[in-house]
Amino acid sequence: MSRFIEKYDQVIMKVKQGAIAEYQSLPESLLIGREGALNVYYAPFDWVNTEARVIIMGLTPGMTQAVEALNAYRSAREAGASMNEAHRIAKQTGAFSGKLRSNLVQMLDHIGLNRWLGIDSCASLFGEDAPNKELVHSMSGLPFPVLKNGGNYNGTPGIKGSPLLRDQLKHCANLLGSIADVPIITLGEKVEKAMDILVKEGAISENRLIKGLVHPSGANAERIAYFLGRKSAHELSAKTRPDIIDKGREAAIQKIESLLR
Repeated sequence: MSRFIEKYDQVIMKVKQGAIAEYQSLPESLLIGREGALNVYYAPFDWVNTEARVIIMGLTPGMTQAVEALNAYRSAREAGASMNEAHRIAKQTGAFSGKLRSNLVQMLDHIGLNRWLGIDSCASLFGEDAPNKELVHSMSGLPFPVLKNGGNYNGTPGIKGSPLLRDQLKHCANLLGSIADVPIITLGEKVEKAMDILVKEGAISENRLIKGLVHPSGANAERIAYFLGRKSAHELSAKTRPDIIDKGREAAIQKIESLLR
């Protein structure tokens, strides 16, 4: 069992329902560390599915995911669940929830992950009632929510120059150490850079990484549409580089094809 969940179990139970939404922030009682404009808070995202066949790696849980995970944990505990069971439920409820999940599923199916896993769609991987949730482990390079000036952290400042964020990345490496050497699908360039740090430090093998997916945030709607073939190159705005997306998409597809072979 995670040492964090034992420490924060009663803290989570004391956070009043609706208090997070009211103040538009996470409570100080969940604060793990602070560095300048950056705050790292605890939310129950450190449960590990040791039986997973694939890892989906994001950068850090956002505010929406944190609130959903915290509420799910509290509800499960109030219903009589053990800390470990509530931890599992919270993790699988909050992972890539909302619009993120829809975009992510479409891209995973597009590169053929569903075929490698032997399922109709990757939609069956996510959520507490998902029939194939045991096949995937969702996590983040920075495992706990990082907020910058109260908003979601977007990769700036970079991880390399921040002791607080490097400590979070080290915790990610520790969590990865408890899972078999299964493929790791990275979501976006910033996540790729975080994993590259772990590769250089010898924490993970480069061969495990499946790079090239666009981050599933709604802010990347145009890039996701192009990745999925729903927009042509001449329809894109100047801010979107089709050549980079093409290269990443094809690399991800080829990695999946190699797994299928």
